Amino acid sequence: MPGRAWLWWAPAVLGGLYALTVLVHLHTILYSIGLSSDDDIDAVLAHMSMHAPAGSVLTTGDFPHYETMAFALLTRSLPFYRQLWELAPVAFAAIGLAAVVWSAWQAFGRWPAAVTASVLVCFSGGGVATIAAGGLATVFAFDAHSNTVITAAVCCAGLVWILPRIEALSLWRLAGAAAVLGVLGGLPLAGDDLYLAWGVGPLLAVITLAAWRGPQNVAARTLAFGVFAAAVTGLTSLAFAALMRDAGVRGFTNSYHALVRFTTPAGLVTNFETLLRALPSLTASSFYGKALTARSELELINALLLFAALFTVAWSVRNRVAGSLPRAAGGGEAISQRFVHTVFWSTTLGLGLLIFMLGSPAGWTTDGRYLLGPYVAITALLPMLLERGLGWKLAVSAAASVFALSTLYQFPSDLKEMGAGYQSAKVANAVAAYAKRERVAVGYGDYWNSIDLIWNSDFKVDIYPIQACVPSARRGNRFDLCTFTGISISGWDKPRAGVRSLLVIHATARQAARQIHRGDRALGPPIASTRIGTLMLYVYPYDIAAKLRRTRLTF
Repeated sequence: MPGRAWLWWAPAVLGGLYALTVLVHLHTILYSIGLSSDDDIDAVLAHMSMHAPAGSVLTTGDFPHYETMAFALLTRSLPFYRQLWELAPVAFAAIGLAAVVWSAWQAFGRWPAAVTASVLVCFSGGGVATIAAGGLATVFAFDAHSNTVITAAVCCAGLVWILPRIEALSLWRLAGAAAVLGVLGGLPLAGDDLYLAWGVGPLLAVITLAAWRGPQNVAARTLAFGVFAAAVTGLTSLAFAALMRDAGVRGFTNSYHALVRFTTPAGLVTNFETLLRALPSLTASSFYGKALTARSELELINALLLFAALFTVAWSVRNRVAGSLPRAAGGGEAISQRFVHTVFWSTTLGLGLLIFMLGSPAGWTTDGRYLLGPYVAITALLPMLLERGLGWKLAVSAAASVFALSTLYQFPSDLKEMGAGYQSAKVANAVAAYAKRERVAVGYGDYWNSIDLIWNSDFKVDIYPIQACVPSARRGNRFDLCTFTGISISGWDKPRAGVRSLLVIHATARQAARQIHRGDRALGPPIASTRIGTLMLYVYPYDIAAKLRRTRLTF
């Protein structure tokens, strides 16, 4: 009915309303994300490296954050660099969103692209509620693989524009375009193996099928373009990784040594269970184990809609492949934008899920970040369902509207839960003030009470991460206190002469507190102590780094 044509745009209106809600509360969202040490790694290391000795080694998380660390290191001397580090992921996410929506628009039209945008923008969960939360923390954090899927989206948009025009473009323009795509892809690939599934594999699939299904007279040109782009991607990856390693940046493990290790047959069941938890976590729909409330029911609805979209999109891709015409003897028609978009994101979805299922991701819902590529692929392929007739159009439009409404309804609750369990900026500034009052030069705490305190105090206090390590000879319930080698700058644990130091422990670490108050023989008695929030602070008249690996202390 013409008078009700606006109803088709309901998903876009609701998605736009959610995007506006996010912008209104952006400061609170970014603040909450910054409360987690995991999300502050690159920023803290880049800032601290300005005062580190030449030749220091910067060890990032469980994969080398080469691209994001390079950005942080290159911008650390700019005015307002802290604000830049907070806002840059948001700007990059907007670029990735625009690339997916533009590609869908060129391939399917304006309204299908609007439906894609409405679903893609509705990441629920205003920020980090617990360590296992997903939502906006996955795309607005510095180091959660969003840069990898954003690069894939931009490269897909580039292919959508280039391949249908490949016959008309000059060789020099094609070579330049291939080089640009290769350099863009090589940057995330240097440290993130997931780009192989989200970017390189889809690129090769598009090029191969385009050369095979397209006009025969441009097949060689298409293959040459793809081979050159892939070669530049590989070379850029190797060169950029070598450059960053030479600059002292590395991950504490090889990139995805666990994820790319083939699982056991029994592990397939575990991976499937992890998939059921991890994929909904991207929309913060972690309803598992929750009491039956309006909130958990909506989270269940979001999860069901997400899995329904996954299965129907996969079914549509299968039908599209089965129904495709045989290749003509002299080649087919010119490659369409729809062909490029569909092949690219179908390959991203298939390879992304395959790697997740056959690999060995940890059994945490935070492994939803490994599914970020397939999640974006699901939304990018939704327009395929809108081609199947009025019934499918009504169903997809209604589902997208419900998904956006559910997300909007959950947002106020998400906003209240953000940052639960983490140390606030108020606590961090109080710790910094206490350290200044006690003339403390350096502090130490467990990982979750160190990196985040540095960031949230605006770099006013240095609390370096340490950990409890199992001694060779265990005595009762006590463990050695060791340096934290996972995420650090070399030299953090080097004892400083003639300075006071601070030990930060959580108030729940009662065994450690009892040992300290008894006057631990290795550390000696503290000269001052206080409690700030849930943290216990102990001041020592020397740098306790000198006692690391010899102190018997339970953390």
